[in-house]
Amino acid sequence: MARQLRTPQPLHQHQRRKEGAFGESWQRRTFLENRGVPDAEAAVYAHRKSCEQKQADLRSRQGYANNNLAGATYLQSLAAEMQATATMCDVRSRELNAELDSMKKELRELQAQQ
Repeated sequence: MARQLRTPQPLHQHQRRKEGAFGESWQRRTFLENRGVPDAEAAVYAHRKSCEQKQADLRSRQGYANNNLAGATYLQSLAAEMQATATMCDVRSRELNAELDSMKKELRELQAQQ
C-alpha cells in the first residue's frame, strides 16, 4: 500500500509562533517610521522642486525668441518641450506618490497591530 503524505496545515492565529520584541514587523515599522516614509516624502518634494525648476528654465528661454518666423518656430518647440517635461514630471510624481501612499498604508497597518 502507498503511504499518503499529509500536507501541512496552516497554523491558526493562536498556534503561530509569537514574534520577539525586535521581530520582523518591529524592524519594518521602525524602518518605515525613521527612513522609509521620510525618504519617500523627501523624494516627492525634491522631484516637485526639480520639475518646477525645469519649467522655469524653459519659460525663461522664451524671452530669447525673436519676433519673426524663426522666433515663432523656436517658441513652438519650447512649448512642445514644456508639455513633454510636464507630462514626464506628472508620470514620475504619480509613481512617487503611489509609493509613498503604499508605505504610509503599510505603516498604519503595522502600528495598528501593536
